[in-house]
Amino acid sequence: MPLIKDIDSILKYGAKTTSYKFATLLAIFDYIIENPSERPANNFHFIPIIYLAKQFLMYYYPFSFTDIAQGTLAENKQPRVILTINYFRDKVQEQAANGSELFKNLATVRENGFKWIAMALDEGNQLPSPLINTLAQIRETILKQPLKFIDKVKQDVIRFFGLMNKNRPFTATYDEHLTAGLECKFRGKMTWPEMLDADDTCLLLDDITFNELARLRFWGREVIIKGWLEYIVNLSANKTKNISAFDVLELFNAMYARDFERDAELVTRYRRAYESFGGLQCLYTGNDLTNRPWHLDHFLPWVYYPVNRFWNLVPSEPRLNLDKSARLPEWTPALETRLLQHLVSCIENRTDPIIHGDLAYYYHFIQKEPAFDFEHAESEKIARDVLVHVKKGLESLELIIPGNRFNPEGS
Repeated sequence: MPLIKDIDSILKYGAKTTSYKFATLLAIFDYIIENPSERPANNFHFIPIIYLAKQFLMYYYPFSFTDIAQGTLAENKQPRVILTINYFRDKVQEQAANGSELFKNLATVRENGFKWIAMALDEGNQLPSPLINTLAQIRETILKQPLKFIDKVKQDVIRFFGLMNKNRPFTATYDEHLTAGLECKFRGKMTWPEMLDADDTCLLLDDITFNELARLRFWGREVIIKGWLEYIVNLSANKTKNISAFDVLELFNAMYARDFERDAELVTRYRRAYESFGGLQCLYTGNDLTNRPWHLDHFLPWVYYPVNRFWNLVPSEPRLNLDKSARLPEWTPALETRLLQHLVSCIENRTDPIIHGDLAYYYHFIQKEPAFDFEHAESEKIARDVLVHVKKGLESLELIIPGNRFNPEGS
């Protein structure tokens, strides 16, 4: 397949003075893993460059606490992204005492600080200026380095995506769109959705390529992580540093094996919201959970669908959540009815900040309908729309995830 050959060629033969090419490809696959059923616009999919910057921040933040080499640079020199993150961490320490709750949390944790950053972005609140500046600087680095050179492999040009700047005609060249993207500015006070909106430059994937990458998304992620891992270990060996593959793999595992139950604040917010809505019942059996122990379960397992939104976080009896583990649920008429009830219950309480934020995200970034007035639309209509989205997500996973399905009523 040409697409697989292109990715393989970039990984094997593309020049790499830093690990940025791995991070760029990984960010593309992570976007698709998060949005496998995304609707195309005019037969294209658009990934904002600032999204890549967010992913770079997540990937490199744990590495900034180590001396693990990320490029063939002179001794004691570090890639610009690491320097940018280090500067951000200095600002966090300076402002922790009088700064935001985010800074206070970051000041007390190390490698796992990226989890607090991810949560702050998901909440949709105004971000502290140092974080906005960090994301903007990483975005600039991505445009100047990996996106400028990622397609040059030996004497060939390999490009399975394009660039699109809103201020340039579609027919402008890749380099013209890239140069225009460097002119984008982000004002001092913004939310994460506002930053995504403000970014005037996106990666461009046609729908055929996007769907092919979606089919290969878990394979692609594993291949890229393996290549990045080997790159780091080989670099360290050349610099006579004793870095084991296990040490590096642990940092990658921290990013992808995020333990939802340890995100106590997020768990508490959803649990409190669901309990306040009333009528709490187990999604898988319909049993009443009022005044009983219950778990929040990822309906589509986190390992395959890393989404913490009300349509993927459902009440479950503890024993069933543990039994389900990372298995895909079996879609049955009874399950569909209970899931629809869960969605309606949440949407009828859309004034709750966490549900309101999730709906804003859904219509803005998944349905590509930012002008849709979800605040006044009929609850069941929205719920059925979201239900279709969840079902499509499950169907896309069923095509590539082997194993038996979870159905407590059928076992």
